[in-house]
Amino acid sequence: MRLQRSLGALVRAFAASSALALLTAGCAHATAPAVLPTDFNVTDRAWVQLMIPMDEQLLPALELAITRSESPSARTLATQLRDALRVELVELHRLGQLAELPSDNPHRGHKMPGLVDGDTLASLRLAAADAFDPLFAQILRVNLEQTRSLARSEQTAGLQPDTMVLAATVEQTRLTHTASLDRVAPSPTP
Repeated sequence: MRLQRSLGALVRAFAASSALALLTAGCAHATAPAVLPTDFNVTDRAWVQLMIPMDEQLLPALELAITRSESPSARTLATQLRDALRVELVELHRLGQLAELPSDNPHRGHKMPGLVDGDTLASLRLAAADAFDPLFAQILRVNLEQTRSLARSEQTAGLQPDTMVLAATVEQTRLTHTASLDRVAPSPTP
């Protein structure tokens, strides 16, 4: 009887370990190789950490443009860019988790070109109707230029493949939206 129980336990253990091995092998075969935090270099990490607030802090300005702009083309551009940034942010946050970056914003309170800070957003909220569109265009243009420049830097000095692919997408998206902005509000000549 004891031998039967031992043999039964051995068979169950073998079956469980075989099932686990097959499941693990199937998962390993079906998915891409694991991305480790060590796959990210300093540029990759810095780019993700900066792009998240660059995108997140632009979203309220885009929402204002969607509701306040007098230009249907500007409202359309703001809507398209808002939707693109939402998708982009999902990937940026995924990459940040893979790189084991802290979840807090190390750029909170910073004054940087293209980063829509609280003061910039407040001035946009308080802008008179006739001043809103030019101010929004100026804020958006600086953000698009800066994020495009950051994306180029990531592609030049980054290491992690998913991050570099996203940077290429960001650069192309920014070029497209800059062209749309140029049609809505031509760039002022220096």
